[in-house]
Amino acid sequence: MSLIDNILEKLDEGAMAESMLKHDIAREKYILKNLTVSSYGDFLTEITLYYRHHVRYVRGKDEVPDKVSRIDLAEAIKVVDQAFPSLGGVQYAFTIAKEGIQGGAKYVIDSMASVLKKDWEEQYIDSILVFYINPLDFQQKVELMKQYLAKFGYLTKKSQTAEELASHWQDVIRYHIQLQRSLKPRF
Repeated sequence: MSLIDNILEKLDEGAMAESMLKHDIAREKYILKNLTVSSYGDFLTEITLYYRHHVRYVRGKDEVPDKVSRIDLAEAIKVVDQAFPSLGGVQYAFTIAKEGIQGGAKYVIDSMASVLKKDWEEQYIDSILVFYINPLDFQQKVELMKQYLAKFGYLTKKSQTAEELASHWQDVIRYHIQLQRSLKPRF
């Protein structure tokens, strides 16, 4: 099996499905006591407890700790900011959770779960790419792109060479993954 085939096999949607499922289960297992929060402190506690629950569940430690650490709080805030980037991040999420808008705290937690799942997928892809390709070895990237062009050259501009694509090899692979997923029938 060629290098490009090995990489694409590891990045196939089916290959990632089992570990991606853990994110959905983590969300389903977390039970909110209320759909709204009464204060900003309660909001911070809730998002941090969910963050810790989600991360621990996905990594195989199914527990929800009682204490809120500053590091987990900082990570939870980052996730919330990612979930609502153009709407005001944490401030917007707090308003939703306090007022019960769009489902309140449940909507915030669901949005966090989506961000955590997407981040994990990106990290998984990165780990596969650097496992198979040394980012400092230009010749290895050229060889990978030669294999890609031989197999999928019809998806690229005719004038592009393996050497040109080697500078953007990760983008080429990510684009290919997106293309595969968009063309795969959904039944």
